[in-house]
Amino acid sequence: MTQKSETKLRAWMTRTGTIGSTIARKLGVSNAAVYKWVNGESRPTYDHALALEKLTGLTVRELMNAPSK
Repeated sequence: MTQKSETKLRAWMTRTGTIGSTIARKLGVSNAAVYKWVNGESRPTYDHALALEKLTGLTVRELMNAPSK
């Protein structure tokens, strides 16, 4: 199995020292949902992507598109 590329959300979390449970609490979602977004297993809904955009400064397009390079 190949390792998944780092998502832009994971890169932002690493850069800022933010943990998944903080994002989950601020967005009103489960830790499992954030885990899946961070690991590229799923993508946030558009509404959650908008909230992440406000929180992280990453654009919706960056959040919804493929892994970080």
